[in-house]
Amino acid sequence: MDTRSITMDALPDRLRTAGPHVVLDVRSRLEFARAHVPSALNAPVADVERDPSRVADRLRGCDAVYVHCSKGVRAARAVDALRGAGLRNVVHVRDSGMGDWMRRGLPIERGSGPALATIDPRPWPRALLAGAGAGVVAASLSAVAGVVDGVLTPLVSERHKRRERRVRRGSLHEVGGELLFSRLRGHAPSWIGRVVATAAFSAMYGVVMGTAYTALRRRFPNARTAGGLLATAAALFVACDGAIAPTLRLTPGLTRIPWQLGLRELVNHVVWTATAERLHARDERAFVRGSTS
Repeated sequence: MDTRSITMDALPDRLRTAGPHVVLDVRSRLEFARAHVPSALNAPVADVERDPSRVADRLRGCDAVYVHCSKGVRAARAVDALRGAGLRNVVHVRDSGMGDWMRRGLPIERGSGPALATIDPRPWPRALLAGAGAGVVAASLSAVAGVVDGVLTPLVSERHKRRERRVRRGSLHEVGGELLFSRLRGHAPSWIGRVVATAAFSAMYGVVMGTAYTALRRRFPNARTAGGLLATAAALFVACDGAIAPTLRLTPGLTRIPWQLGLRELVNHVVWTATAERLHARDERAFVRGSTS
């Protein structure tokens, strides 16, 4: 059996397996917008044949790339072009393609879908490691530079600052660092100990948030667009400051924190997410250059 080609009947089972994979629909953009396999990417066959290396570079980190069209002819042409560009993980979905998928009553999506340029080309382990590193670096840069706090804190009213002091004794990183130090050493930290503990907690926080962001941007490619970055930052802010931190008793819930301080923390998350995305993009470019050299 040729493992480099399957029928459309076998595709649903393949998509349930673990590991990063992509469905590449090489029909026209109009055909794709009318109906396509959920989460599929669209790259019309003419675009693939015009610059197969560019398309292949975005897909090298996937375990499998399932290429299909409506009858299998355009998919075969795209597969040949991609294999010629050195992409070895291509699987040709032959025969009736999208028509068979719809006749079987399987789920479909409509619209343009995510752009090929938003796909992470790196293998999952490298992306995960880079994400953890990006999280730490982004957290460190935010802590050192203090740009957001320096700009926004003077704009916070004195009434809101007084209210904040009544409901929490410090930021999430300060409280988390102090708790971490107390658990490890058995006593409250000194001034220097608080600085070290806060930095250590920030690094741990960066690893967790960086890993979470890596998973989100890989699962939802549009997360790396401008609108996606804002939505992702807001989601991480609500999850962390609104759910996880209050559950661990590190900070009060968002409803108890003055809205001006909450807005400052949200902007911090936006800056952190944008910084992490820039670091991811740099690593992606380095990976593509290395894989094609």
